[in-house]
Amino acid sequence: MEDARHVLMAGAIRSHFQLSAEDKALDGISTDAAVRSFVDDASCVSLVARYNQLEADQGVTFSNELQVASTVSQQNSLVMFKIKPEVVSTESFKTNVLTSTMMASPVNSLYHAVKNMYAPLLLSNDKWSGTFHPQLQELLTELEAGLGKALRQQRGGSAGGEDSLESIITPTDEFQYW
Repeated sequence: MEDARHVLMAGAIRSHFQLSAEDKALDGISTDAAVRSFVDDASCVSLVARYNQLEADQGVTFSNELQVASTVSQQNSLVMFKIKPEVVSTESFKTNVLTSTMMASPVNSLYHAVKNMYAPLLLSNDKWSGTFHPQLQELLTELEAGLGKALRQQRGGSAGGEDSLESIITPTDEFQYW
């Protein structure tokens, strides 16, 4: 009998990597040591799934350690992590396991998550902005600006040139650029 937790995880992974149900890339999910550790060991709080499309015959690879991808083809990862350190059950999978993607670099992924999701929710949303401490609002704004600056520098933005202009999307981006 299949472990329902593995079925839930496989569904999320299939969806993220756009794998069909017939695709054999997840055949080893129920026997993978990293997956088993994540679901059965309360102290194991993260699982990283990577799918190398250039080497599809290797399937999805799993790890319990967050690491920067070593090759371009591994840069797209799905990260699952637990809010509370506990054994994963089918019920707690939906309430205790968060998923996030990591594409290109951790700085890139964090910047876009802050800029496009967390900052608008916490700074502009009436429900949250009124209760979110002003100092935390300022720190979140600074974090977004600092991450944007780091991305521009990674792309060669500190030296100027056309490539660095790609990252200017908002007036704040332009202000940070100059």
